[in-house]
Parts: sequence; C-alpha cells; structure tokens
Amino acid sequence: MSFVDLAAVASAIITVVTGVAAGVGYMSKNYKDKQAMAKVLVIALATVALFSAIFGVGVITTRPSIAVNHYTGVSLLGPAPTERSYNTVVVVTPPPTPPTITKTYNENRTLTCISSSCTKLGVVLNTIVVDTTHHSTTWNFTITNNGSAACTSMDVSLYLEDPTGKQIQGAQPGTLTEYNPIGAGQILQEYTTLAVVPQPGQTYTLHASPYCDTSGGSETDQLETFTFN
Repeated sequence: MSFVDLAAVASAIITVVTGVAAGVGYMSKNYKDKQAMAKVLVIALATVALFSAIFGVGVITTRPSIAVNHYTGVSLLGPAPTERSYNTVVVVTPPPTPPTITKTYNENRTLTCISSSCTKLGVVLNTIVVDTTHHSTTWNFTITNNGSAACTSMDVSLYLEDPTGKQIQGAQPGTLTEYNPIGAGQILQEYTTLAVVPQPGQTYTLHASPYCDTSGGSETDQLETFTFN
C-alpha cells in the first residue's frame, strides 16, 4: 500500500471515529443506562473496524498499479513482478535513439575514361559521407557536360567492390544513377547512396560507367581505390 493509500484509509477512519465519539458524547449526556451505552460503544467500534478493513481492501484491489516496460517492481532473487490485473497502467519507455554519427572524406577525384569511346562528361567525386547510424555512405559528385550537345539522358552507374568481392550498387536516395537531362556546358551536383559502412584499413574499389545518349553512349572509367580510416 502506498503513502497515498494509507492517508486515504487513515482519513476515513478518523472521520468515522470522530462521528462515533460525537455520538457517544451525546449519549453520555442524555442516557443513564451505562450498560446500554457500553453495548452501543462496542458495536460502534466493531463497525469502525469492519468499515476500515473493507475500505482498505477496496483501495488495494481497485487502485491501478504502474508497470514500466511491463514490470511493476524490481526483484533481487528472481524475475521482476509484472502487471497482474486489468487495471494496470502500463508505461513503456522507448529505447534511446542513437546519435547520428557521420564522417566526411574529401576526395576531389576526377574519374578518367579508359574505354575506346568516351563521353563528353566530366565526373568529379567531391566527398564521401559515412553514416554509421543508417549504415550507408553518400557519394557526392559534380557532373559537367563538356560537349556541344545536350544529353537528354545522362547517368553514372557505379558500384563499390569490397575486399571479399561483394558489389554494393549505388542507388537512391540520390539521382546520379537515374536518367537526367544535362545541357551543353551545364554543371550538376549529383549524389548516390551505397548501403555500406567501409571497414577501417580495408581497400575498396569503385567501378563507374558514365552515360550520355548523344555523346558517345556509355564509357568505362578507370578503377578508383579507397582505404578508409
């Protein structure tokens, strides 16, 4: 029983006792039969005791208990008690949200075409942002159309190969790997997301293939290697 419950029971008992005392005082002034008064006093005290017991049991059984994450208490010798009745108020504490941890690598690498037919696209990898919370990396590029004609469809398909040979494809969020128009001489800031957090000290290889529908089609760029710390 909590302090609030004890206070409620005590207050009720005091009220009843006060009433009984007032009644006994009145009877002592107006009745001369002391034996009858004693019987009345015994009955009154028994009534007070019965009322107090009923009230106390009612408070204990009807008051809601508080369960935090479904536990109503702490046990040192066994499982902690859990909520046991329909009138339990369950308070669930959400797990703490881990902080977003990011690390940015400044690259400023220009990708170099090594195929026989090259597009007029200049592709520069600016930064790599590692997001350990969401287990992903964001690759930010600057794309420049150095040709005299617009590309009505332009994209850069790429994947990262880890030391085991696993390929992690660039995808959304980001539109680098989606078809986009780019005008002659236009510069676009594009990015793509890879679902990987690179392991420190491991070497990864980037495979990239820029594409422009009006400027040489698709090309193969020189492999770029990365070692993260």
